[in-house]
Amino acid sequence: MKEVIIAYFKSLEQTERAIDFITNARLANSHISLICPVNPYTAQKFNEEYAIELTGTGEVGMLHDFHGQLVEMPLAEVPGVGKVALAGPLSDDIAKKGLFKALLPLGFTESKVRKIKKALKNNEVVVIIETEKEKVNEAANILADFGGRHVEKWNPHTERASITHG
Repeated sequence: MKEVIIAYFKSLEQTERAIDFITNARLANSHISLICPVNPYTAQKFNEEYAIELTGTGEVGMLHDFHGQLVEMPLAEVPGVGKVALAGPLSDDIAKKGLFKALLPLGFTESKVRKIKKALKNNEVVVIIETEKEKVNEAANILADFGGRHVEKWNPHTERASITHG
């Protein structure tokens, strides 16, 4: 049975390193989603980390360094958040349905979605992972070890977000 993990990162570099480690350890193959706010602040900040990360194709928001790990979507305008770059399996639903409707099946509450919106407005990168129960603790610990903040995990079929790491 799949469980869900969420973490918030202050930089794309931390995010990439955590996702790279989790992917290489085969803890969440093809079940990692990423939401990155796109605005002048993040474009400048993240450009300092990666010279072409958000502007490499002439369009702010493209997540080049995640190619091969995450399937990327075009930029999307998410209600209550603004323009975001999306990658991973939840991207299409988030772009089409908005955060709450897209994340409800994974056990996200309204307050949890408000927390995500606040993090995105504070220019944080949000990572959402679905993985097997036996892998969830290791994946959550890796997220925290690489700088993930407010890391939480839960079983979407039986509970809401509850266990906090970091």
